[in-house]
Amino acid sequence: MLEQRKQWSNELGLNGEIIKDLYANLVRYFIDEELKYFKNKENKNRDFIKNI
Repeated sequence: MLEQRKQWSNELGLNGEIIKDLYANLVRYFIDEELKYFKNKENKNRDFIKNI
């Protein structure tokens, strides 16, 4: 996916390496955010079960 973005960018006269890095950072950020969300949700569920 990242190489495809780089190729498209280069075809449009943009710096493909910068676009590739930008997309890589966005993907990494959103994955990290999802991991935080699910870890937090898991901890809340665990706490709820302990209190039953």
